[in-house]
Amino acid sequence: MTAQNKPIFTIVIDVYFKLHLFKLSIESIQKQTYKNLEIIVVNNGADQEITNYINLLSKKDSRIKILHYQKNLYDEDNPALAWEIMLNEALFNLSTGEYFFYQSYDDKLAEDYIERMVNLFLENEQCITAAGRSISMDILGRPNKSELNEIESVSRNIYMDGSEFILGLLSKHDEAFSSPGGATLFSYRRKDLIDYGGYDRCTDASHLYGIIPFGITGYDREAIQFWRRHDYQLNKEWTKRGYTSARETFDMLENSQIKERWDKFFPEQTNFVMESIRESQYLTSANWFAVNLCRFNLRGSLFTIWELGFRPRFWALLPNQIWKNKKWVLLTIAYFMEPLISKLIIFLENNLSFPKERIPGIRKLNDLYKNFDSNFLEKHKDP
Repeated sequence: MTAQNKPIFTIVIDVYFKLHLFKLSIESIQKQTYKNLEIIVVNNGADQEITNYINLLSKKDSRIKILHYQKNLYDEDNPALAWEIMLNEALFNLSTGEYFFYQSYDDKLAEDYIERMVNLFLENEQCITAAGRSISMDILGRPNKSELNEIESVSRNIYMDGSEFILGLLSKHDEAFSSPGGATLFSYRRKDLIDYGGYDRCTDASHLYGIIPFGITGYDREAIQFWRRHDYQLNKEWTKRGYTSARETFDMLENSQIKERWDKFFPEQTNFVMESIRESQYLTSANWFAVNLCRFNLRGSLFTIWELGFRPRFWALLPNQIWKNKKWVLLTIAYFMEPLISKLIIFLENNLSFPKERIPGIRKLNDLYKNFDSNFLEKHKDP
């Protein structure tokens, strides 16, 4: 197949701030070994410096189209609405590719990522979704070496029936999908994405349970997407605020076509799927309520309650989640009490007339604070 005959692959990337990270991300797209790309850059109300930069990019690279918004679409009270608007306008009004993929402004792709995705689609005409591995990297772009080396830990076939894949995830017996990012990691056959209705405010769950199960899904463990850990990750802000997308999830279950699709193709599995999605959301909400409570973030915990309303299953799961996250109580207390306890340790060390090791707990306290610094909680951020 000549380059001219290869299908167009559409990538959408949005930008609002952090130009230095966006530059790295867009460069990783432009340098793909697969050249027949359509790159849609969404200017989500960015400042003039970023606007000038992406305008210059589009003049230099004919593959780039720009979707401009004068005002940032992000709404703190409706966080996922911006993606619904941006991605649907890009999908329905601008894109022409046979395949469609969204990338965040702070992520990067290995140079052969798109080529590997296209090969998955072309080698199996029943394949409607495809994904690679997602590896974390730090703010400087250094990949997590242990994740890179865990290539054998994900036991997944190159092609799987999408329903089998999702049912395995829901039953918690299948470790096939261990990467973060959910359904946003997947590339989609554009026609199927359009037929489904595109994007909504519950994109991850909506696509995971509404598109992927109804066709073959491909996987290439050599295709690497790098996602960046840093202080400005939106999911961190959502967690602090207590936003867990509960409203979107329950609205999706009540109003979307997901139940109808499962009833049509896999009726014997419909109730299991619906209840599993609800249970997963309850666990997520209970977990982050507990984390925020243990961090003394009362506002975040109260927001989660407001988001859920009164749902008995959430309250039933909550005690176990609080106990599970009890370390946050100790870490938070340790963080705020560090100046006082450090002085106490110094006083005891200077004034005891017998070995301090004989005082219960003093050695542990000393070890805890010996190398204490302001990043203590950040080093213990994963609940």
